Amino acid sequence: MVKFDEGIAETYGVDCQFWGVGAEPGAAAIELVAPNRDDAAIHGHLRRSGAGLYHVAFEVDDIDAELRRLRDGGATPVDRGPCAGARAGMRVCFVYLGTATGLLVELVQYDA
Repeated sequence: MVKFDEGIAETYGVDCQFWGVGAEPGAAAIELVAPNRDDAAIHGHLRRSGAGLYHVAFEVDDIDAELRRLRDGGATPVDRGPCAGARAGMRVCFVYLGTATGLLVELVQYDA
């Protein structure tokens, strides 16, 4: 694996590194995040669980439509709406799927 990008998600207070077997659009990647300020969004998770899997991200074509679809299906949005991600042209929004899965999902959309 190689690091192919990095950035800062200011809204969430985290530094991000993107790793994968290639940097092609649509290729699977792993994002490593680390808090960069005391009020970073991931501090609570790190205190409770330590380092490890935090969320699963899915790239979508229409983040607003997917957010509505998930909300209508009972998911709980964590964010008020999509905001800037760690990479140029990246919009993200987090959604909690509920206690049945305990899964936090990140929706990701890149500008065309």
